[in-house]
This record gives sequence, structure tokens and C-alpha cells, in this order.
Amino acid sequence: MRIVRYQYPNTLAHRRFAASPWAGFEDEINRAMDSAFSSFFGDAGLVGSAAVHPRADLFEDKDHLHFRAELPGMKREDIHVELGDGVLTLSGSRQVYGSDGKEQRKAEFSRSVSIPTRVQEDKIVARYEDGVLTVSLPKAEEVKPRKIAVQVK
Repeated sequence: MRIVRYQYPNTLAHRRFAASPWAGFEDEINRAMDSAFSSFFGDAGLVGSAAVHPRADLFEDKDHLHFRAELPGMKREDIHVELGDGVLTLSGSRQVYGSDGKEQRKAEFSRSVSIPTRVQEDKIVARYEDGVLTVSLPKAEEVKPRKIAVQVK
């Protein structure tokens, strides 16, 4: 079974694309190349494959930023998440197996994402369920939009 990345309609990447037509182009080319050649080499044979570099999305709603990464078959102890200086870093290690089912090597990965707004660091929640890591980052109060009443005299 192959997991297909869902494109959320209000992702931050979509907003960057509106500002520049080339933003995110390299990521899309890399994903296309990985999916095209994974059938020839398998996930373990590709340097930039999902076996080593997990796929991830950053999206937002009214009150939160959400980071979601696909980490199938990993143990919770092998996943590390850090937030520092406005950068969320996901790192870990996993065993990579060959087509014969024998363990080939231990692959380490690290993925960093710049967080565009201030968040409440003491209220961040990370959850790992069914091979998907979801990190919810509540926006700081001064970042949330407020309605201001206009008085008429």
C-alpha cells in the first residue's frame, strides 16, 4: 500500500506559491523523482526516499499550526521533536530493510521546518498514532486575529 500526500487547501506552502510561482517547485520535483524511481530501486536504494526522509506537511487553522509527518513502523522512542529559535526539528532513526527482508543498515533522518508565527511553547502537543506524528502548536495570543468593534457617534 502506498500513502499519498494530501494537499490541504490552506497550507502555508500554498500561500508561498501565491507570492512566487517557483516556491516549492524543488520539493515537487523531488517527490516526483522519488515516486518514479522507487519501483526500480526500492525505498532503501534512494538517498532522498521516504525510507530515510519522511514526508511532512505544515498547515494552519484559526488557532493552531499543525505539523504532520509520516513515520510508519517507527517506535515512539526513536522519534525526537525539538522547537528552538522558530524552527521545529524532527529527527530519528530507523532500520532499513532490503527486498529480501534482511536488515541492511540503520538510517538516521532529520527534517526542519521554519515556524512562521509565534507559538505558545508550553502548550505544544505531539501525538504519534498509526504511523503518523502530529504536532499541534497553539498560536500566541497576539498572533490570533481579533475583531475590533467600531463605535459610531
